[in-house]
Amino acid sequence: SPFLNRLSLRQFDAWYEDELQMRKRFTYPPFCGIVKIIVENTNQITARRLSEEYTTSLRKIFSGNQGIIIADPLPSEPIFSRGKFHFVIIIKVPAETQYEDAQKINQQITDSCKVDFNPISLQSI
Repeated sequence: SPFLNRLSLRQFDAWYEDELQMRKRFTYPPFCGIVKIIVENTNQITARRLSEEYTTSLRKIFSGNQGIIIADPLPSEPIFSRGKFHFVIIIKVPAETQYEDAQKINQQITDSCKVDFNPISLQSI
């Protein structure tokens, strides 16, 4: 892989530049902020339904903003933990407005959700 080749040759600056170009191309940090919403409920069907409702609602709220990408909800890893089922919604927001967008997103959240801004992991809870 190009990644391992660059590292084995100790071409750290070249690896960094490659990584930065890839992140820009796919709109990954630092070219965006990421908000992870974790929807949880003791019933799996309800947790899935709530995550789908949140996704639909957020897409309506941000429909005029081209820079925001809201992914479909997915089961977290693990899906069941601490007596609840968990689904995750990943949202990419423009780097320039990430804090304002995160505040708007946070205003839509109820007690059935947790919000993680620029999370370490996307699918795990």
